[in-house]
Amino acid sequence: NAFWDNNTLTSVVIPNGVIAIDEYAFHSCSNLWRLTLGNSVSYIGNNAFSYCDNLTSIIIPNSVVRIGDRAFANCTSLTSIAIPYPSSYSTTSLGEKAFAYCKSLTSIYCKSSEPPTLYGGNAFDGVSSDCKLYVQPESVEKYKKTAGWKKFYFNTVGYDFPQDYYDKATNRIRGYNN
Repeated sequence: NAFWDNNTLTSVVIPNGVIAIDEYAFHSCSNLWRLTLGNSVSYIGNNAFSYCDNLTSIIIPNSVVRIGDRAFANCTSLTSIAIPYPSSYSTTSLGEKAFAYCKSLTSIYCKSSEPPTLYGGNAFDGVSSDCKLYVQPESVEKYKKTAGWKKFYFNTVGYDFPQDYYDKATNRIRGYNN
C-alpha cells in the first residue's frame, strides 16, 4: 500500500522489470487518471487500483496472468479496458469483482480467443450489461456461453483486432471514443 490514498498522483508509469503490483498499492488515488503498465507485470494485486476515481482507460499488457480481487473495483470514471491476449505460456484470470462497480464502463476489448477465467463469476458486478464486449469474431459464441462473460450476451461483438489496436502514447484504444 505504498501510495494508498495519495491524492497528488495523476499519472503512474510502471516500468519494464516490475513483475507484480502489490495489494492496495495505489488504492484510492482519486486523482490518478493515467496508468501505463510495463510489459513485465504478471500480477496485479487485490485492490491495487480500486477507488481510483479519475482513471478512464486501462491497457493490460500481455504479460499479465492474474488480475487480483477488486483490483480495479469502483473506478467510477473507467470507460474502457483492454484485457490481454495471453502469451503461449499464460492464461489471464480475473479475480472476484476485479472491475466491479466501474459504472462508466462502456467498452471491454478482450483479444483472447478463450474467455479468461473469472473467479467467482462476478468480475463485472455493477457494470451495465449494455457495455460492449469486443472479442475475436471466432470467439463470440464462446464468450456468450461462459459464466461471467455471458452478462454481455447481447453486446458481444466480433472485432478484428489490428496489430496496433491501442496507442501506447495516449493509452487509448484506436478508433474508438474512449
